[in-house]
Amino acid sequence: MTSRTTLPSSLHKAKRVLLVADRLFPLQEHVDPLLHHGFEVDCTYSCRCALSLSRTRTYDLILIARRHPALSQELCRDLQAANPTTPIASLVDPTKPIPPLREHQFIWTREGEEYFLARVNALVEAC
Repeated sequence: MTSRTTLPSSLHKAKRVLLVADRLFPLQEHVDPLLHHGFEVDCTYSCRCALSLSRTRTYDLILIARRHPALSQELCRDLQAANPTTPIASLVDPTKPIPPLREHQFIWTREGEEYFLARVNALVEAC
């Protein structure tokens, strides 16, 4: 499944986020706050689709919300190779063991919308 969601454009260029999840909850929890703060968001459940989207579109941030660390690590490597200048962050539940992922940042899932948006904005602005 792939979906594209945007709000009406404003005078500034919207920041673009690709959200890759293996279940519905991260999509429901994080898409609305991003949209309401002016982000353009593409969502997918498929790793293959995520790679395809990242090769055909430019993103300011790629967010990964997957439960399997090995698959997430492989996806991060592939996305980083295809998008060397795009920051990649993983949504991580702090009550679970931290996955052995490298080359990207973590965003804790249980910190609330304000923290989530602050981290997203910091990662986007850093590049």
